[in-house]
Amino acid sequence: MISNLLQYLVDLSGLFIGIGLFLVVGIALLKHGADGLVNGSSNLGLRMGISRVLTGLTIVAFGTSAPELVVSTVTAIQGKPEICFGNVIGSNLANTALILGVSALIAPVVIQKKTIVKEGLHSFLSLLLVLVLAFLGKALSRLDGIILLAVFTAWMTWLVAGARKGESEDTASDVVFHPRHPGLDLLYTVLGLTGLVLGANLLVEGAILSAKTMGVPDVFIGLTIVAVGTSLPELAVSVVAALEGKSDLTVGNVFGSNIFNALLILGVCCTIQPIEFLSTGSAISATEVSLPQPLSTDLPFTALVCALIIPLMAHKLTLSRLKGLFLLALYFGFMAFLIFRMQG
Repeated sequence: MISNLLQYLVDLSGLFIGIGLFLVVGIALLKHGADGLVNGSSNLGLRMGISRVLTGLTIVAFGTSAPELVVSTVTAIQGKPEICFGNVIGSNLANTALILGVSALIAPVVIQKKTIVKEGLHSFLSLLLVLVLAFLGKALSRLDGIILLAVFTAWMTWLVAGARKGESEDTASDVVFHPRHPGLDLLYTVLGLTGLVLGANLLVEGAILSAKTMGVPDVFIGLTIVAVGTSLPELAVSVVAALEGKSDLTVGNVFGSNIFNALLILGVCCTIQPIEFLSTGSAISATEVSLPQPLSTDLPFTALVCALIIPLMAHKLTLSRLKGLFLLALYFGFMAFLIFRMQG
């Protein structure tokens, strides 16, 4: 149904207008759907007696990664794991280089040492695990997906245990109770989830048609359009926080999102649809020079940036404007490299 409607819009208003409309509407639905889901479900959680800390670590954390999760699940179900992989890698790169770079450019970010040691290191290690699994089998199999999900479960268990001991009480500040009728909370939750699913389908359909129209691999669309689209909510929040002098609050969210992406989202994607890096046809190919090479370039580069951010933050426990410019140069330089390689 969505594909038929997309084709009708393309024929009626022109190819790029149709694609652009689906992409914009899809991103908007993802953003507002995630907001509604977090708003309603966190209220329901508090009503059921779940602590603010536990609610912040689970419902709110899942909500911030909901766009990536739903988009990746839809692409995997549709047999397009390349977009899922590109979305995860591109989102982690955008989180680390683009969002932190913009935040630091607006106002220097002061970081707590424990954030670097815990969240920052875990963010890098989670992507390193993906890199190792991908290189060992030249693919991400269902078994790899199960391993990623098992590690994610262990990490969440450790995180919740630490919160209950009072080690992460600051996460409770992420949870706001909105006094209203419980029925409205349920409505917010249902509408939010519906918006996420519809938005994901629109964004994925638009991305697939973009790849076909421009003659580029699906993974390139995942690394660029889809990744930036699903990261726009985090970028908007980070800009507002930086303008209000609270840009340090975005650091924990960025690292948490990276861990969710690498372990949970990629784990779900691989469990549904394995990713073959050396296959021919529609799968990702690391042997064709003219195509993006996720295993030889994209994944290692993203892991390198996630590793590089740790000493950058550890130096004076601050991300200065100069460091922010450096991160932005890395991000846009890599985007330019992808475009150049695609054309060459």
